[in-house]
Amino acid sequence: MAKGEHDQDILEGDPIRPNLGQAAQYKRELIYFMRKMYTNSIEWLKSGKWQITGIPNVDTMSSEIRSMAKNWEMQAESAGRKLSEHLVSGSLRQTDQAFTRMLKKSGFTAKFQVTPSMDAAMKTVVHDNVALIKDIPAKHFKDLEHSVMRAARKGMDLSELVPELQEKYGLSKKRAHNLALDQVSKATAEAAKQRMIDIGMDKAVWKHSGIPKNPRHSHIHATGRVYKISEGCYIDGEYIQPGEKPNCRCLVVPVMAGFELGGKGRLDVFNLNLPKSRRLQ
Repeated sequence: MAKGEHDQDILEGDPIRPNLGQAAQYKRELIYFMRKMYTNSIEWLKSGKWQITGIPNVDTMSSEIRSMAKNWEMQAESAGRKLSEHLVSGSLRQTDQAFTRMLKKSGFTAKFQVTPSMDAAMKTVVHDNVALIKDIPAKHFKDLEHSVMRAARKGMDLSELVPELQEKYGLSKKRAHNLALDQVSKATAEAAKQRMIDIGMDKAVWKHSGIPKNPRHSHIHATGRVYKISEGCYIDGEYIQPGEKPNCRCLVVPVMAGFELGGKGRLDVFNLNLPKSRRLQ
């Protein structure tokens, strides 16, 4: 632990890391939803019930695809909200546990509550996540309608589209892995940001995780940079938070300067004092 002005202890905490177990669970639930949706689509392609004397009825096909799309978007709304709320509660719990351990190292105990600002921040995460999940069936059935109409123009049997759909499902499963990591990282970063603001912190340190196979070099270069929590870190011409960009696995490192115990367990936060190389950019 470093020393600041007047020999005050400067506490730089451990990086707040997302729960990879939670990401794995999110991925499983998302794949389960997509598998049901793709299975429903494949069964519909094979049914041939929308044909009249062997000739595809274009109006009926279009109507049924849009009906399926509406049904699956409703299911996505319900499943997505449940999944998103679980994601948020888990991310907040992970964040609070990390802060509790960090404070305990300095001899303090803390009991965190969901403040109005934290509640509002987590609701925005849920809203964005539900919208993202609802977009999955919307895009799927739009692509399906395009493929079906293309097949009808060529006089193809629609069951011939099944291999194409199976291939797309395989690609979707791979995307689910990145999507799960993305969403857990974003939720954890937002919870950490709001918790630090609630505590009274105003600065943090950017840390590259080293996880992505194709990392952003600007994010690597930003490692160790101190930034204002309310603004974000200035990278590539804009202020961003760790984990905000797609496939960004960067971490936030809480920096709390010189905690003193005052009154009945009250924590007073002192101004940050860092070497020139680590000062706010």
